[in-house]
Amino acid sequence: MKLISSERSIGIYNVTSEERLRDIVLNVTVSQLMEILTPSQDDQEFIDGYILGEEQLTQLSEYAVEEIIPDFSKYFYVLQCLGNYDWNES
Repeated sequence: MKLISSERSIGIYNVTSEERLRDIVLNVTVSQLMEILTPSQDDQEFIDGYILGEEQLTQLSEYAVEEIIPDFSKYFYVLQCLGNYDWNES
């Protein structure tokens, strides 16, 4: 398996059921993420998921490909990194 590309998005989850409702793609670099979030010590590329607060979501919204209308009473928001892999190559 070979990683071809990765894509960062904001996952929108239902607060009650924790079901993922949708993803909104971000056009953001690791450097830009570093200005908004603090990565964990072993995750300097922001591969892990990060639950976002209101200020972080607002700042990341400027990199979203579509508008995000936050409602923290119904949803929680997670920065995610999804990989696209070639499963035939090692």
